[in-house]
Amino acid sequence: MLVKRTRGNQVSIPKRVLAEAGVSEEDRYFDVQYRGGLICLKPVTVEEKIPDRAYEELLRWVSKPERGRKIFHTAKEAVAYAKQLAKKSR
Repeated sequence: MLVKRTRGNQVSIPKRVLAEAGVSEEDRYFDVQYRGGLICLKPVTVEEKIPDRAYEELLRWVSKPERGRKIFHTAKEAVAYAKQLAKKSR
């Protein structure tokens, strides 16, 4: 099946080919590699680094400052705290 590459280096993959490969509408991201003369696409799942629950807890924590709570002086400190929350919620 012949397809054309656009100026932006984009190639449209026909629906029939995607269906044969088992690629669904939900598959949005692909690992792309060049192997032995072939361009290979592998569907992958992207996972958020901070789970929604940890992010919501962080927002609640920030929106209600209480006596004795740590104040973040840099974004780096806030990110480190969010990562701690993410580890706890897993």
